[in-house]
Amino acid sequence: MIGDLMTQGEVVFTEWFSREADNAYFFCEVVTFANLAEVAIDIYHKNAEEAGDGTNKESFTTITSATIGEKESLGLKELVRFRITISNGGGGGVSTARVRFLSPIWFNKGPAP
Repeated sequence: MIGDLMTQGEVVFTEWFSREADNAYFFCEVVTFANLAEVAIDIYHKNAEEAGDGTNKESFTTITSATIGEKESLGLKELVRFRITISNGGGGGVSTARVRFLSPIWFNKGPAP
């Protein structure tokens, strides 16, 4: 999924991964971008014993170009994943984007380095 071309209307969840500290600074790169796509990324989290999809902790600012989005997230539970949604921001044709996540910066106290 990560690095695959996504089209408008698609909603994709990444696999769960274990947090390495209580807080993180996440980075998402939109590699390719067409027809005014809008890329919405939500950060979900849950503890290992919890069933279901987890809780929407917070969201990146909507990405509207080929760029790197970043988001600081504090007080994460044990497991983390992302929900990615591609929508059309008013361009003609079908909006598409290719998205990949870079390694997060994990930290326990204070703001991210």
